[in-house]
Amino acid sequence: MFKRTEFDRLLVTAKNHLDLSEDNPVELRNSLIMMMHAMKALADSCENDFNDQLKALEAHSATGVAR
Repeated sequence: MFKRTEFDRLLVTAKNHLDLSEDNPVELRNSLIMMMHAMKALADSCENDFNDQLKALEAHSATGVAR
């Protein structure tokens, strides 16, 4: 399940690493990793929502009820 607070936390952490990257290039890598984790969390949430809607649509279609 998507947790907005977790997504926001990952983005804030990524920004903090990015802010430090000017002095330490390793922080740029850390920032990109945190952004990838945030995007994965968002993508997983979208996939779960899509699958839930697809299952509901399939169940609705299986009943033979037209919209």
